[in-house]
Amino acid sequence: LSVYGDELKLEIQFYPPQPYLGFPPNVTTDVPRGTTVYHVTKEFGGAVVGRLGHTVTALAKGQTVDKRLNINIIMPHYSHLNELYPHEDFAKLSIDVQDGYGNWAKVTFSVRRINWNFTDSSDQSTLRRNHVYLIGRAIDFYPFSLAFRTTNSLDIHSTQRGLPQEWKDIYFCKAAAELIIYLNEIPETSLFSPSDSRGVDIVHLHGATNAFNKSIGPCETYSWTTILSVCICDR
Repeated sequence: LSVYGDELKLEIQFYPPQPYLGFPPNVTTDVPRGTTVYHVTKEFGGAVVGRLGHTVTALAKGQTVDKRLNINIIMPHYSHLNELYPHEDFAKLSIDVQDGYGNWAKVTFSVRRINWNFTDSSDQSTLRRNHVYLIGRAIDFYPFSLAFRTTNSLDIHSTQRGLPQEWKDIYFCKAAAELIIYLNEIPETSLFSPSDSRGVDIVHLHGATNAFNKSIGPCETYSWTTILSVCICDR
């Protein structure tokens, strides 16, 4: 991704065809307790415009019933969510952006976390709290500092002056990928840890634009030695 003035520069790159890698024939639908699922989406909960958001919210809630799964959400930190849910600081991360002169710069952003109750159960002993990770707009880096400014859900897919939709989409993809890497590395989290016996962790990308960045996937040379399933769908 290269930024030059008010223009976005996307370099055309050619990649050789890759053989399709299906699931091994011995894979079953059984998953061990503690399997971690991350849904990457632009719509969820109080930030829903159409079918995508309702589907992801219902899917996450349904999966939480399965006590073997730990369900998490990664989504943009839309401004109007501040009035809807209490959240806590989680991390401050950065991604690399190249300008039109070939210079690289660090774009820093904050990640906040919501403790979400998916079950809506009246029995407090059965409540399961999962995490929603909110990726914030860039800190003091124009134009990505304009990202995710909303007054309500209807502004989610609107385009701010100075920040084209394509720029915002790619920014979120790169930031989400960086967060996944961070969650893999921090000691408190065993996501993709080779010493973990769970055997599988799942990253589910909802929406075609969330697949822009190939950093989320098993093709990269990260130290992910357990099975990583990446599912890309449009809903």
